Amino acid sequence: MGSLKDKVVIAGIGHSATDGGSKFDSKQESKLKGVSDVQLALQACKMAIDDAGLASQDVDGIGCAHALDSAAPSHQIALGLGVPEISFQVDNYAGGAGSIAVVQMAAAAIEAGLARNIVCYRAMKTSTAGRLTGHPRGASISQFPDYQSVTGEAEFMAPFGLDSVRMENAMRWKRHMIKYGTSSEHTGAVAITHREHAAFNDRALARQPITMEDYLNSPMVVDPVRELDICLASDGGYAVVLTSAESARDLKQSPVYIMGAAMGGGPLPGYASGFPAQAPEPAEAAAKYFSKRLYNMADVGPNDMDFAQIYDCFTFAVIYQLEGYGFCKEGEGGPFVEDGRIALGGELPVNTHGGQLSEGYFWSMNHLYEAVQQLRGHAGARQVKDAEIGLVTGHTAQVGSALILRR
Repeated sequence: MGSLKDKVVIAGIGHSATDGGSKFDSKQESKLKGVSDVQLALQACKMAIDDAGLASQDVDGIGCAHALDSAAPSHQIALGLGVPEISFQVDNYAGGAGSIAVVQMAAAAIEAGLARNIVCYRAMKTSTAGRLTGHPRGASISQFPDYQSVTGEAEFMAPFGLDSVRMENAMRWKRHMIKYGTSSEHTGAVAITHREHAAFNDRALARQPITMEDYLNSPMVVDPVRELDICLASDGGYAVVLTSAESARDLKQSPVYIMGAAMGGGPLPGYASGFPAQAPEPAEAAAKYFSKRLYNMADVGPNDMDFAQIYDCFTFAVIYQLEGYGFCKEGEGGPFVEDGRIALGGELPVNTHGGQLSEGYFWSMNHLYEAVQQLRGHAGARQVKDAEIGLVTGHTAQVGSALILRR
């Protein structure tokens, strides 16, 4: 099997204006209500291209991560940027795993000689539209115009009301609690730590400190999922520019190297569902199927990570992935997050920007932005001391993707 190790770098990073709610389903109107997904994507991409010391004319590849929506497709962004010729183009339909996966595809394309400079992005407007579908917030699958076209396992779920990722994940998490004794205090520790990190991040949408009492008293959405377990409704976009390690020598910023890349899943490689009560394991544990390939390519292990930017659509997704990526044994993710272990200054700082729980929900593209900031030494008050190597992940129902980066 081939390797991308140290052959491709992240040369530029960018973000748009961001806004959203301080709660998972905020009724507060976004300041970006009149700004389109395309405009947000263009803002992020232009900043990333400039950060790399390039111009739009230097870009010859583009990659977009999206879900059931069609927001800001790559051909519109290429047109808006004024890219003269496209050698590589991909719109990746992979949910929360999509951003990291599309970066892997772009890296592989550069290594194969298909393109020189590729910009990858994710832009979304989840304060007014659902995270997956682009339909109005609060609508169930049964209200979608294309409801009658629901196929596969969803045929046996959506008609009976099981049409929400919150419901599905609640079932998976409840099983983890019963099987391993994981508690609400464990997920509370994740939420509190993320909020502590967000306090040092001017881009974070939720910076107000929370206590364990605040967490336990937050409204129950679907048992055992509380409001503070859920990522934010967010508007904005993030982007990165990739190029070859050789080309990066002449660019503006110190390169951040891709050491390892992998994606995949287990026996149920579904996109957005999969019978949650019958799945052989929690969704985010998909990492155990490909993490060995990831570490082998990078020639490092979990203990070599100075930080981890972990996909956190829910608090418990962090716990699943700490297990799946080998930071602790299966069932021990709950105790792992206790006593400041994942906080800045702890054994493994996790989501140093506040993650999707507190900074904003941008499908891990903001996690990638933060990882580059950490490895450049540009993270300010939230800087991990002597950060050299970090993990970035993206996940959806049954599949996942990850990168290991180094300075």
